[in-house]
Amino acid sequence: MELPDQNSPDPTDEEIALCAYRIWLQEGCPQGRDRAHWLKAREQLLSGRAKEKSAADDLSRDPSQGKPGSR
Repeated sequence: MELPDQNSPDPTDEEIALCAYRIWLQEGCPQGRDRAHWLKAREQLLSGRAKEKSAADDLSRDPSQGKPGSR
């Protein structure tokens, strides 16, 4: 099985399905909430990727930029 590309802007259906399944389990396996779980999972994955990208962008910046007294 191939690992999902974490740099991809959108999560794969497989990633969303796994996350939605975990949400379904956490909520006690309710019936009829599959669409809500799918959308919640997709949002969580997108949010997590945005945070990871932001952190990576922060690390890639010149460390001397933006620090008081560094000039």
